[in-house]
Amino acid sequence: MAVGVPLTGSYFDARGSPWLSWFGEALGAGAAIAIGQGSASRLMWVGPPLMLAGAVLGYELSAPAPTVPRTSTSVGRISVVPSFGPDGRAGLLVAGRF
Repeated sequence: MAVGVPLTGSYFDARGSPWLSWFGEALGAGAAIAIGQGSASRLMWVGPPLMLAGAVLGYELSAPAPTVPRTSTSVGRISVVPSFGPDGRAGLLVAGRF
């Protein structure tokens, strides 16, 4: 199951570690065995999701942070105008140029 996680991650250029993915899957398998101890049906329901979650978590935590170029978010002008209707309702009108 953990083979698919690094393969999919390398397809999307995530550059995570397959070793940590497999280690996370092993930790998930250990947790599943501890939870499903004594019940084969519980182990079948709990095991695969925990193993997959461990593999994905290990891969994602080992991937480097993405480099996103910083852009300035400046607002040219914002106007906030109170508005009152003929029936007594009130509201705020917010308009701006971004």
